[in-house]
Amino acid sequence: MPIPLGEMLWRWLGELWIDHGKWSLMRLQARPASARGFLLLSIASLPVSLGALQMGQANMWIAAALFQAGAALGHERWWRAALWLSLGFAIKPIMLAPIGLAMLRTPRLWLPMACALTAAIALPFTMAAPSYVWSQYVDSWRNLTDSCAQVTTHRFADINGLLRSLGTELPSRWSIAARAMFGAALAALFAVRGRERRLGQGSWCYAWLALSACYVLLCNPMSEANSYCMFGVPAALLAWQLLGEGESRTAGNPALAIAGGWSVIGMLLLMGIGSEITRPWIGNSLDLWLYPTCALGLTCAAGWRAFAAGTAPDSARTPVASVP
Repeated sequence: MPIPLGEMLWRWLGELWIDHGKWSLMRLQARPASARGFLLLSIASLPVSLGALQMGQANMWIAAALFQAGAALGHERWWRAALWLSLGFAIKPIMLAPIGLAMLRTPRLWLPMACALTAAIALPFTMAAPSYVWSQYVDSWRNLTDSCAQVTTHRFADINGLLRSLGTELPSRWSIAARAMFGAALAALFAVRGRERRLGQGSWCYAWLALSACYVLLCNPMSEANSYCMFGVPAALLAWQLLGEGESRTAGNPALAIAGGWSVIGMLLLMGIGSEITRPWIGNSLDLWLYPTCALGLTCAAGWRAFAAGTAPDSARTPVASVP
């Protein structure tokens, strides 16, 4: 499409699907979705997404695919989830990690995912010479295993970005091993604990969304600050859960739950505007340690609530059909 119409539509459609996914994910929570809640979550999560939206980066579509797939998984719409996950994979292969975690938890996703991924991989062969398409796949694999695995510059907001901000870093081989171990731990968690009966649809799909997003952000060695557009909604949903528990007094300590919810919102706003305020003095240094630190915090909170404590609200306690 002609410029600027095509670029405007690209951005607006990306944000539309992000917002629709946000609303659908809210409807899976025990706390009823509402216009007030949607406004609060949007205010909290939008600032950290503005960079990717402004530049029209593919990251905003990765975020949209994650949110839409999470909502589809929560409603047990396996083919829809597979289509969104395959779209994300076609945009960036980093979507393979969320796909693997979802398939470990839900064997009913295997057939739809196999069909959708096969179609996504085969589709380019209908549009160009097979030798050219194959060469692009080979180059893509080399880029993943060589260039992306050997990042040594201090300009990315992954786990090594945090360590470099502290004056140290993991050597390349140790960095790869650490990311592999983190992924194996998440895989074991979903394979062993993800199918427990007490873990309702809302709880497990939220855990999948939050942990998948955090894994991609922490373990992709080229995560930029703009990549954290996929972090805002899972974090805002955690705040929504905590505030709901505090207001309904279902938590053991309602005051602590409310304080935790507003702290998460404050963290998201700091991530969104803090770097803009401090950039004239310290450049992008704030992003390089604050963003991965927040991702580590959400990993611990989401994993504990879903798998250890089992307190994350889900639709098993509040049917989706009854949500106003």
